[in-house]
Amino acid sequence: YTSIDIMLNFLFFISFFISFVNCRLYWNSVPKSWGTCNDGSEFGFYSQLNPGQYSSTIIIFLQGGGYCFDEISCGLRWKNQNNLMSSKSFDKNYLGPWGLFNNVIEKADSFYFPYCTSDSWSGNVSSTNLGYSFNGAKLLRNIFQNKLNFSRSLDQRVLFAGGSAGAEG
Repeated sequence: YTSIDIMLNFLFFISFFISFVNCRLYWNSVPKSWGTCNDGSEFGFYSQLNPGQYSSTIIIFLQGGGYCFDEISCGLRWKNQNNLMSSKSFDKNYLGPWGLFNNVIEKADSFYFPYCTSDSWSGNVSSTNLGYSFNGAKLLRNIFQNKLNFSRSLDQRVLFAGGSAGAEG
């Protein structure tokens, strides 16, 4: 790790766990053909872009929240945590205490991916015999290939992080 890598990681953890200043995150819908939440509802993600034309720093955070894998675990998850299996409760006008997205790292483009696929962001199955879709990997692949226009320049830094199941993605 370089000193810049260590500094970015330090700033990420400080901003995420300590800063509770509200910030506006903007909703970005994606086509259902790119993947859906477990219940077939539309997926989307939140972003806060640098108002300038170019950002040399990109922050991507995948929300976590465990997973399910069979009829019993998915049934219990739906009963007790269906907000992690559907986008129906997502606030599309999110104003939240996400210090990570308050541009602690000046001029960063920030992306927050809410979790509703129950697959540790690794699924690529549109329908199962359980009646659920597991599209985490499919969604990320389609979003990164078709929606996020990173310049892919050598001077761009990407901080890719997640919590719980999001850290596995």
